[in-house]
Parts: sequence; structure tokens; C-alpha cells
Amino acid sequence: MKRSRRFLLGTFLALLVAPVLLVAYARISGEGSLRELPAPERMTPEELAALRDFDQIEVRGDFVLEVVSAADYAVEYATLPQQRSFFRARVDDRTLTIESFGNRMETGVGVVRVALPELSRIDAQSLAGLTVRNFANDSLDIRAIAAGSLVIADNRIGTLRMETQVRSIEFSGNTIGNSDIHTFGTRITME
Repeated sequence: MKRSRRFLLGTFLALLVAPVLLVAYARISGEGSLRELPAPERMTPEELAALRDFDQIEVRGDFVLEVVSAADYAVEYATLPQQRSFFRARVDDRTLTIESFGNRMETGVGVVRVALPELSRIDAQSLAGLTVRNFANDSLDIRAIAAGSLVIADNRIGTLRMETQVRSIEFSGNTIGNSDIHTFGTRITME
């Protein structure tokens, strides 16, 4: 009986001491330090410039997305200083897919700007904010779930289909022929 008690006591003490030794080793050797972690995954300006030939956008992240009409394609990512965020983007089947998290601080939010000639659909989840500006389309589908604010400004759209669950929506300077708008828990401002 004494032997089994000693064995259990020894096992218990070893389980208590092992994490302390691991933490001490990590601090002494520098392993596991935040300064030693690899840089977050981000795309180079050349990789961003290669993103083209899309008319749809799917996006997930905790940043502000600004989508504007332009003659040429452009994707820009402006992170906050010393931010440990990651950013991934790719184009498949005329759809630009963006995923980026770790973009919020008490002092601000990272911004992604996308310029493209024509936008037919955008599907956004978890964004701090979304702006769609200056498009002239026959139709536009917008789905924004769990986003902060949505701004639809200076667009000429034949048919707007929209499904949102955002804090607020601001319509400003738009010409919209037909609309099918479903929104939940949202304050809407129209100018």
C-alpha cells in the first residue's frame, strides 16, 4: 500500500513540475517567444497586382473592405502598424476570395481596397465595415452577415438584391431600379 501511495504521489508531483520546467526552458532558451514567431502570412505587392479577371467577391475577416469601380483591377491591403494579422487572397472562377484576421486594435482597423471594372456579387462575413461605390450595373447581389456597417454610395443599379445582418446601412446618391432587400437588426439611412 505504501508503494502505491508513493507511486501516485511521485506521478502527481511530476505532472505539477513538468509544465513549470517547460516554461522555464522556453524562457531561458528563447523558444516560444513572440519575437521568435515567424512573420504572419501576407501577400507581396506583386502577388496582389496579379489578382485580376474577377467580377465577384467573397470575403471573411475583421477589417474594413472598400470596393470601388475602376477601369483596372487593384487589391490593396493596409494593415495597422506592428499588427500580427494574416492576409490571403486568390481568384478562382471569376471570384476574388479574401480571408484576413487579426486586423483590429483599440486604435483602428486594417483596410482592404478592391477596385474592379464590374461587380456582380459580393458575399461578406464578419467585416468591420463594407463600402460599395461608383458601380453602374444591370444587377448586383450583396450578402453581408455579421458586419459592422454597410455603405452603398453613388451607384446606378438596375436590380439590387441584398441580404444583410449588419448594424447600419447607408444609401447615398444611388439610382436603383428594382430592389429585393432583406435585412435583420439594421438601422437604414437613405439620402
